[in-house]
Amino acid sequence: MWGQPARSSCYTGWGSPLRCTGRKTRAGGRVIPRPSEPLPSFLRALFLLSFLFSCSQESTNSQTIHFALASKLGSFDPLKSVTTGNQVLQRQCYEGLLQYDSLSSNYELVGALADTWEISEDQQTWLISLRPDATFFDPASNPIWGNGKRAVQASDVLASWLRLADAREGAAAWFVLEGLIEGLDAFRLATSRGEDEAKTAWAEALDGGIEGLRVIDSHQLAIRLTRPEPTFAYRLASPYLLVYPREALSRSGLQFSHHPVGSGAFYLKEWEPGFRAFFAPVPGSDHSAPPRVHLEFLWVPEGSTRTMMFQNGELDRLSPLQDAFTSLIENGQPNSELKKQGVKLRITEMLDLTMLQFNMSDPVVGHLPGDSDGNRKRSLLRKALALAFPYEQWHQIVRSGSWAKPATRWLPPGLPESNAIQDIPWRRSDLAQAKKLLAEAGWPEGKGLPPLRLELGGTDPTSRDLGAMLSASWKRIGVQLDSVAQDYGDLVRKMNSGQAQISTRAWTLDWPDAGNLLDIFYGEFAAPGINKSRFHDSQYDQALQAFKSTKNPNERIALAKKMLARLNALAPAIPIDHRQSYLLTQPWLEIPTLNPFDPLPCASFRLKEVAR
Repeated sequence: MWGQPARSSCYTGWGSPLRCTGRKTRAGGRVIPRPSEPLPSFLRALFLLSFLFSCSQESTNSQTIHFALASKLGSFDPLKSVTTGNQVLQRQCYEGLLQYDSLSSNYELVGALADTWEISEDQQTWLISLRPDATFFDPASNPIWGNGKRAVQASDVLASWLRLADAREGAAAWFVLEGLIEGLDAFRLATSRGEDEAKTAWAEALDGGIEGLRVIDSHQLAIRLTRPEPTFAYRLASPYLLVYPREALSRSGLQFSHHPVGSGAFYLKEWEPGFRAFFAPVPGSDHSAPPRVHLEFLWVPEGSTRTMMFQNGELDRLSPLQDAFTSLIENGQPNSELKKQGVKLRITEMLDLTMLQFNMSDPVVGHLPGDSDGNRKRSLLRKALALAFPYEQWHQIVRSGSWAKPATRWLPPGLPESNAIQDIPWRRSDLAQAKKLLAEAGWPEGKGLPPLRLELGGTDPTSRDLGAMLSASWKRIGVQLDSVAQDYGDLVRKMNSGQAQISTRAWTLDWPDAGNLLDIFYGEFAAPGINKSRFHDSQYDQALQAFKSTKNPNERIALAKKMLARLNALAPAIPIDHRQSYLLTQPWLEIPTLNPFDPLPCASFRLKEVAR
């Protein structure tokens, strides 16, 4: 039994998805005019700076923390929470049942919507009681409820999870609950059999629940798992199991993805899709959000612009990248100028893996059913490309020679299984061996091999430099590589539809368990799920299923070794590195702790009065 959890403290209302940094001005809500056509980088920077200058002349009675996001602001639909940016914005307005303790650095969990919870002796039954004061807030001018508020009920948890399971929704985060709750997979199967059967399944499920998900009363929920699951509490704190009122999905005139209704400490007050989200505290909220503190998220795609904003005191927090890293950080400390200003540097180990992944359904680089000889050759090709990968260049150019550790193993340091496995045999620089494998595959010096295609996840100079760097490196063994620059959203669409032959990908674990990373190669989770490489191997899948069903450390290590041996043999991706998080914060911003699984719990942030 976990005991009594503390209450949750972070919420919001209407916004969008992206990647993060942060800033602060005295301005309150405002609207950024949206250009009808994309602007060149220098014009966008000029446009943004002129906008910020005009805003700095405003004065309001509230303090505002500003964040600059590197990706375009997207959707508030919790089913679209698979990108870090979406998770960050949704984190401000929605809650799940549990959350990470913002005062703890040991991944400790406390209650969010859950007030108390009990776990049976066999670890398969959970009885959860909701906070009696948990309330949804609808900020619309014509709210769903007369006073704009309604108590959160156990039936809301049920409906939110059922929607995640509905096969018609195609939610990429279905992996969080798949095969885990009794009766939920059967419900999903019913929703895949046509509209009539789906409607019937919904009607029956909403009338009290399903076999393993029962509404006891308005504030109590009983969950029955199919197996003991050591990570279930972490899953309840993940960004994939957020709770929202079903009424908000179907009301006329307002699109749910742009008008979220949550139970959090903040609501979305102003929203310019793709460009800007402005959050205000929920009126009358008893959460721990600081009084009169607002949040603003802007899309600032250029890293140089974000760096300049931070140096000018207009960003509260900055994750320095590439050139900015070397100019702002000296010997593991903020540079002398930033030190004088009181800027702080925080370094956090991230449980993640950055990789170059192959589309395993691609006829040139993939693994095709029934083609044993072709699969052998293509496996040699992938390993040859790994041996010719410019690891050191990557580390110097992309990571500024500092903020990542080489991924010589599939699992990041810090996981018990990682310490027990061996290094990947082909994850090293060895041009002679690369040429040998390429010739053995039937393409000596690349002769007869079609040009390969790298799909980039950005149009910025760093992304283009990455394409040029990899192209030059593989050219040394005779392989031609063409790169395609595009917005990250376009890359995701290509990966989901199987059109991305080769692409880079960074996977940050959703909770501290090796299975969460091993999931990204599970056949049943193939794209549009989280298995973007479309890797499928029956031996791997069977070992992963066994891995998830045991708590025995020795058994888990043995099964992990078996799975990683299959990845070593088939090489669906090239592990590159494990990142570290470097975060610069202004002297007036107080952040209790940094948690890689809960990047921006803004209700726990504080602004203090300091000389500017």
